[in-house]
Amino acid sequence: MDFFSQKANSSSEKKSESNKEKECRKRVQKYDEAFLEFGFTSVMVDNEEKAKCVLCHAILSVESMKPNKLKRHLETQHKEHVGKPKSFFQRRKDELACQTLQFRKALTVSKQAQRASFVVSYCIAQCKRLHTFGEMLLLPVAIDMVRIICGETEANKMKDIPLSNNTVKQRIDAIDADQENTLEHLQKTEAFALQVDVSTEGRDAHFLAYVHIWKNDIVENILFCLPLPSHEMAQGMFEVLQSYMQEKNISWDRLVGFCTDGAPSVAGYKTGLRTLVKKVAASAVWTYMIHKKQRASGDMSSELSDVLQHVVSIINLYATDWKKTEFVDFLCDEQKMCLLAYLTDIFKKLNKQNASLQGRNTHILPLIDRISGFMKKIEFWRNNLIKRKYETFPQLCNFLTKNENIQPPLQVMIDHLCQLEKQFGAYFPDLDVSKYDWM
Repeated sequence: MDFFSQKANSSSEKKSESNKEKECRKRVQKYDEAFLEFGFTSVMVDNEEKAKCVLCHAILSVESMKPNKLKRHLETQHKEHVGKPKSFFQRRKDELACQTLQFRKALTVSKQAQRASFVVSYCIAQCKRLHTFGEMLLLPVAIDMVRIICGETEANKMKDIPLSNNTVKQRIDAIDADQENTLEHLQKTEAFALQVDVSTEGRDAHFLAYVHIWKNDIVENILFCLPLPSHEMAQGMFEVLQSYMQEKNISWDRLVGFCTDGAPSVAGYKTGLRTLVKKVAASAVWTYMIHKKQRASGDMSSELSDVLQHVVSIINLYATDWKKTEFVDFLCDEQKMCLLAYLTDIFKKLNKQNASLQGRNTHILPLIDRISGFMKKIEFWRNNLIKRKYETFPQLCNFLTKNENIQPPLQVMIDHLCQLEKQFGAYFPDLDVSKYDWM
């Protein structure tokens, strides 16, 4: 038995040795700078390094990354260049790199031109113009404008934008197909979320809806933009939404999220659109769109509101006549300038908070943390003002440092922060994340 076991072991050792030899044979030599003497550089193809001839641009196999095979290629395919110095092949290599770069730039311009073609075609469709409108008017005018502003070189790039009659039709058809594709996914998806808003222009009002669905990633797309019978009336908005859902065979049961602004006609507890949607989609979670300007200026004290109104009116006056006395009077009022510095800091903080709540690859848990964290910051800022610590308000701190004799209207600022905290509490009454522990 020992004899057979030893024999088996020896045979297995031989097999392992032979396997190692095969692996060694399979190992391919990596590119060496010395290979340039044979007229070869290296390129990556399918994550593999291969040799590329700088003369004929031929790409050899991985196994050919050997000096003798590269030399053979030079001697058989490019006899006239045998014996040339390395500097000759270096120049050809640089020329090849330059050609590759120019080709990539050409492709980039082409992609930009294609994108511009889609954008213009979409605008033509929105304005209900003829398909020839782009080629006959828009493109020539755009070329002339760019030539005047940017120069002849940039104007020539505009000529690459395809806007012929047939091209515009194809672009519009492609956009329509993409919209139908989104609708098809919406009809099949297990869950989706909606965000609605009203756009008013003159006497006309339009009801817009954006949809979020899962398609290997969160996909956001406009669902519809339909005329609204009555301006921002909850019942009118719900009827438009309900009619669209029924026409496209979209079930309310799969609606998991519904986002609106804070207008009473939308967010009202009794007759708002929010309440009407909750009746047909009880499981949908309703959220607000935070309008930072409304949050900062809503329910302001008369002092802060007066400062804000002065700023708006001064900007309008300055645009026409900067010598107006209102501008000088405002700048000389130290109390108002102090409040203006405070408002500047508050708007900046709200801008930063608003940006942190946007973007992809996030979910409700970190967003709740950011909102609750911001509410704690408001309390922290208020306590700092009570203690006369202004470091958390850079513009205000800078102004008071330069004007040490000024007594800032602290109570106005403290009251505003209290009101701001109450507004966030009313907007987000439920910030308990324990119910999401199952996630």
